[in-house]
Amino acid sequence: LPHVIAQTGKLYPDSKLEKDLADAVVRPIPPAPRPEIPGTEGTQVPIQKVLATLPLAKARADERCVTERLTLANGLTLLYRREARLPVVHAIWASRGGLVFEDGQPANGSFALLTRLFSAGTDRYPKADFIRRLRLAGVDLSPFGGKASVGYRMHFLRDRLSEGADLFAAVAQNTGWKDGDFEVEKKSHLFSILARRENAWSMSSLFFRRKFFAGTPLSLMEEGDEDPVRKLQIPDLAALKTRFMNPAQTVVAVYGDLSKEELQKHFTSWLEKIPASKALPVPEVKFS
Repeated sequence: LPHVIAQTGKLYPDSKLEKDLADAVVRPIPPAPRPEIPGTEGTQVPIQKVLATLPLAKARADERCVTERLTLANGLTLLYRREARLPVVHAIWASRGGLVFEDGQPANGSFALLTRLFSAGTDRYPKADFIRRLRLAGVDLSPFGGKASVGYRMHFLRDRLSEGADLFAAVAQNTGWKDGDFEVEKKSHLFSILARRENAWSMSSLFFRRKFFAGTPLSLMEEGDEDPVRKLQIPDLAALKTRFMNPAQTVVAVYGDLSKEELQKHFTSWLEKIPASKALPVPEVKFS
């Protein structure tokens, strides 16, 4: 509890919080003042003064944060924003894809399985080695995919920029997976499809989709159906990744505590070497 509330027991007029405190066995303990951290001695301090105590914030306290949009020669859109108040870097790869494109080629469930595979290693790193590298570098990887997009997010500390950027590139440049890792992920995905049959919410949602979006990919579930997913193999998913996660329909965003020079060294240098290709037309979805 804030120190003032702990002393008075009043959160607002006629508050009953004091009764709750009286009934509680544990009593709130006021924080010990620390002179080196403004605000802990109980006095109000402007947020600017607090931020200025952080070395990185003090070095660039007046720096204006502006998002820059860069279009590389291969058509990829790169968003960059330097934000140095915290020693963290965020990198996101987002491509057009997902359920609306699953009209049979690719098969329903292809993008959902591909999303799982982003954290299942690469052609360079088996899954166990890949996960170990993520953990040792303190990198957080979050794949995502849905009805119209597919991609992944990573964030890591500033002093792990080299390792984090290398792992980010490893996922983007991956052209396949180890056979054992692929089969484990596919079996796990098939299990989630079968488990869906026991979920009343999933089944009612599927019924609604089939009624409302009849004749379109949106009448299907993102996870896919058992038979088409079971037939998917590594070359199918590698081709899907190459086809849809191409520069013409991709946005890469890099925000955080890194300079333009570091952006060029760790991201732009390899992003601009990805072969250019044409953007795929977006399927028209008509309501029934």
